[in-house]
Amino acid sequence: MDFKQTPANIVIFGGFGDLSWRKLIPAFYNLYIGGFMPDEFVIFAMDYKGLSDEAYDKHMLEGINSFSRNGKAKDADWNKFKDKLDYFQGDFSVPDTFPRLKASFRKK
Repeated sequence: MDFKQTPANIVIFGGFGDLSWRKLIPAFYNLYIGGFMPDEFVIFAMDYKGLSDEAYDKHMLEGINSFSRNGKAKDADWNKFKDKLDYFQGDFSVPDTFPRLKASFRKK
């Protein structure tokens, strides 16, 4: 089966942290614009901080613009990619986090 046809739900624990900001999100963005991500995917960025989606997106765009090997994000590419990002407030030490996360998975 072609990887482009296999949907993926990706979870990043510490989704607002420095590793996500400097490395993970810019790397996924580069894979996305290079055509190396499935057609259907969602990146769930889980963190304990209470953030709005807009605040999360703004911070990750700053990370991409600062650390992406492809330079600053083009508006059209960023707008498509950010639709694949879901910020999820949760703490992995709290038992109800995982059922809530599972309920958030997009089924395509």
